[in-house]
Amino acid sequence: MGIDVIVITNGSEMGEKLLKLTWHVAQKLFHEYGVEVYVIPYQVRKGKVSLVINGVEYPVKRVPSPNELLDLILTAASDEGKEVEEILIGSVIDTDGTFGNGALAIA
Repeated sequence: MGIDVIVITNGSEMGEKLLKLTWHVAQKLFHEYGVEVYVIPYQVRKGKVSLVINGVEYPVKRVPSPNELLDLILTAASDEGKEVEEILIGSVIDTDGTFGNGALAIA
């Protein structure tokens, strides 16, 4: 089982601390639980620090404790494979600039 964790940093001290902490927690998860965590750093010039775990974004307001981060990653791993309902919304724009009929589809 592998978990992708993208650490989005903006060059701040908090972002760098979060990246190092995520790396350490990933090593702990592998050695103690056999869970493969792939840590992917991603730096943006402007933006907020956040974690994206298996496609779900978690905004970060403060650096979590190692146990909080470990729990978050394990929770995301346990949610893997659950069916997620997606709602798609579409509309048609007429040439005169008005909105046409909207469509709602549940996939």
